[in-house]
Amino acid sequence: MIVLLDLEWIGENPIQMTQLAAKRVREDWTVENDLNILFQLEPESVLDPKHMALGGVGIDEYRMGTTEQEAMQRLCHWLDPADEIWTWAKSNIRVLEELWTRWMLEEPLPKTRAIANKVRKKLAPHGYDLKSPYTILKDMNMTPPAEHNARNDTEALRLLLKKMKLQQTIAPETEELRTCRDVIQDIIDRTEYNYLFLNGSDVFHRRSCKACLNAKSAGDILGSIYYATAARQHRPCKLCKPTPYQENDAVEGGSTERPRLSLTEQRNEVIKARLLTDDVIPIKRKNILGWCTYKLHKGAINKALLEEHQCLKKNCVFLVKNDLSTYWAAQEQAAAEKKRRKEQVKQDKAKAEALQQKMLNLATAWQKKLDEMGSDMFIVRVERETRTRYRVFYVSDNSFADGNRFPEFVDMVRREHPGKSVNMRHIRDVDGHFVTREEFFHL
Repeated sequence: MIVLLDLEWIGENPIQMTQLAAKRVREDWTVENDLNILFQLEPESVLDPKHMALGGVGIDEYRMGTTEQEAMQRLCHWLDPADEIWTWAKSNIRVLEELWTRWMLEEPLPKTRAIANKVRKKLAPHGYDLKSPYTILKDMNMTPPAEHNARNDTEALRLLLKKMKLQQTIAPETEELRTCRDVIQDIIDRTEYNYLFLNGSDVFHRRSCKACLNAKSAGDILGSIYYATAARQHRPCKLCKPTPYQENDAVEGGSTERPRLSLTEQRNEVIKARLLTDDVIPIKRKNILGWCTYKLHKGAINKALLEEHQCLKKNCVFLVKNDLSTYWAAQEQAAAEKKRRKEQVKQDKAKAEALQQKMLNLATAWQKKLDEMGSDMFIVRVERETRTRYRVFYVSDNSFADGNRFPEFVDMVRREHPGKSVNMRHIRDVDGHFVTREEFFHL
């Protein structure tokens, strides 16, 4: 299905994300479901609190927003494999691809398409103001959403496409939107080569090396299944550092020739390998984690030997990893998850400390106003009960709940903080007795 998407951000290099909105629409352009995200943003980093990219949302709400990684994970889980993302401008696609590549790693991004040029080309003969969906809707005597933000931008785009009765089909020019790098990646994915080299280059690479995407055309992609063939007239890439795993797998006297197998078949293929213990055993290729190149005990390494020799703990320079093993990807994923959790704990702690300091500042400022009013109320602490409500713990000269005695304080809070309210809580001791001001200072 078609997903209409819009992003909002502040600044350039680096950008600060503020909003993401997406609507999945049916063929008649009615909304099936939607997704709306506010990104985490520290108010101190925003020079202009009325910036258009904030979309009319209070700047304090961004403090409790979502991180870029969490936002991309939510979007990934929300999207269906058959979805196609439509945006108004190509800049949205550029930013989305950057975020997706940074946080989603191996997850493929659905097809994306910027449709501003297609819409403008179709409406140009009618003399509409083609700056944005908002201006086009106004010229069509339709009422666009009132406020500029990501959610309303997707809604304005939906209303425009519905009014145009645009068919949800992939136009032939969609293929032209694919970059040369996308085409090259497709070619690489379909090849069975383990090692790649570009026409006219004296360097060969792993098939996963990003340098291969710099080929000028698909015809420049050449390669070999075997390391020895690739290395005959080429030198290894210094970036991806290809290694000869097939020769290491073979037992002395055995053949180094291998059949043309898919990646899954290669991983599950059972071979005879010589371990660094000098034992020759049948083992699946994916269970060979790597090879030790130390001259005193060269050979393959499985998980037991890796732990026994503490190769990772020693950061052994003689260890050559096996790319066909899923162990290393799992290790990297676990390390990334550990780092993410650690960062999340750090962020949560920083948020809690910032909120605590904010409540302390409020208590200090409010107590100063109370002292100026000559009130006998003393604020012990302030807590945030909800986004629009503060809980104020206090003592006074009375030994009963007398929160209704301070209407001037409540009115002062409402004036200084529109949309906020207070919940007055006279503190008690362990016996349930309401503590007076005198008792509080002499306990």
